[in-house]
Amino acid sequence: SGLLPEVLFGRNEPPLHHYHNTFRKALDLLLAEGLDGAHTRHRLLAEAVRACVGVWAKAGALEFNIMDPDTRANSVTVVLTPGRDPARLRDFCKDTCGLTIGETIGEIAGTGFRIGHMGHVNAPAVLGALATIELGLSALSIPHGAGGLQAGDDIVEPDQHGAFFDAVAGGDGHGLDPAVGLGDDLDRLAGPRGAHRLDRFAHG
Repeated sequence: SGLLPEVLFGRNEPPLHHYHNTFRKALDLLLAEGLDGAHTRHRLLAEAVRACVGVWAKAGALEFNIMDPDTRANSVTVVLTPGRDPARLRDFCKDTCGLTIGETIGEIAGTGFRIGHMGHVNAPAVLGALATIELGLSALSIPHGAGGLQAGDDIVEPDQHGAFFDAVAGGDGHGLDPAVGLGDDLDRLAGPRGAHRLDRFAHG
């Protein structure tokens, strides 16, 4: 296009090669873990969060945004706080414990909070976040069923914690070959199915 990068991305954006390097590192982590391993990790972490929230919700002050368990995502869990301002809980978690939990967005903005459990995250991180939220619920006298954190931990068995941590930390360190092009690495991830879509993303 002939336009300078700062015109396309804004003067406060990092140079384009930083995006490339960051993307390569993300692929390195994903290749080291393997797609099946990543899918399993995301599913188990999501199940742990949902088990915890399910226990909390028994007291009536919290509820799932998605009521049908079969349609809940393995990427994020949205928790509603009907009749209560969720900002108090989010502020407590952030200001007292240093944990930032997401706000609800769109049509349900201001009605609850979001717990993410996909991407660069492992069992200790998710369980730590749940423990912090549970502490906030108690500190703010928000009714919640007892034992939510334990229910989540029961999903992610203790002998799996180390495996989840290693996977997110990069596993055995093997992954991308610096001599291999980014498009080739994407093809390795995509396999025969969907490779053309990833190729479009990598090469424009």
